[in-house]
Amino acid sequence: MVVILLSLLLSVGLVSFDHETSRAQQVGALGTGIAGSAVFALIISWLLDAEHDRFLQTQLSGQLEAQQDAILAEFRKLNTRYLPLREYAPTQEYRGNRFNADLTASLEASGSYTFRGASAKYVAPRVRRNGDRITRVRVVMIDPRSDDALSARAADRASNPKYAGRTLQQIKDGLREETFRSIVSLHGICSRVRVEIGLSASASSVMRVEMFDSDVYMSVYNMETSLRSRFPGTQRYSNESLVYALQRLEGERIYDLCGTKLVFDRQTTDDQLLAALRDCGMTQANEELLAALRQRNERFEAAFVREALS
Repeated sequence: MVVILLSLLLSVGLVSFDHETSRAQQVGALGTGIAGSAVFALIISWLLDAEHDRFLQTQLSGQLEAQQDAILAEFRKLNTRYLPLREYAPTQEYRGNRFNADLTASLEASGSYTFRGASAKYVAPRVRRNGDRITRVRVVMIDPRSDDALSARAADRASNPKYAGRTLQQIKDGLREETFRSIVSLHGICSRVRVEIGLSASASSVMRVEMFDSDVYMSVYNMETSLRSRFPGTQRYSNESLVYALQRLEGERIYDLCGTKLVFDRQTTDDQLLAALRDCGMTQANEELLAALRQRNERFEAAFVREALS
């Protein structure tokens, strides 16, 4: 509009000084100039409006993208803080889900392995096969002298298809022997890693916790779906999660409160192992029985590696 008015004033001024052309010609020229100015003004206005719209869209788009990125980053942070990285459904087979593959990857990248559960029969086979970087193993498991702890875990196992046909007492006796075999198995890796074992009468019979530098795996035994399966469901949490921090602190406190602690290292002899087994309730422990337990462990480990890790 300003351009048109300026053009009109300029044209009128020029026409007023022109005394050679007729009035009709002057008016025609004036109209043509005004029309041209109007068209020019419209084009300029359209270009300016388009550029302004483009500028606003760019600004708004950038702000929206920045806000969207910030919101997504906050969601990812909350997910990492409170939600599991992955869930593994209960299964009837070792290879029924990605649990063993993912846990092996965590183990291979870790410098420590912390276990808390009923028995630690899988710990030494895992470390022996995939724990080249592991320098310390800490285990908290059921005290084989605690009848109440054994009974609680045996009651959970009674619903598991693996133990079908066994009486509660048979399951308890098997669990007690499994604990002794776990101690012997853990002694077998003490030449390469430091092994710390805490025996607890209050060790959880409903959960297994396996913690590494990067994450923690929590397996719940007595949930309905897990009770019907050979292997329980598991949740995996990042080391940035609240669950990881709580499990680490809880694990340290439970270990500190264990009534009996065993420490195996390169200096621990078979005689010291036998003495530890006797102190833990295996009163008949001798070299012959120790050899038999090691043979059973070798057969178990070979089957586990073949079915789950190979």
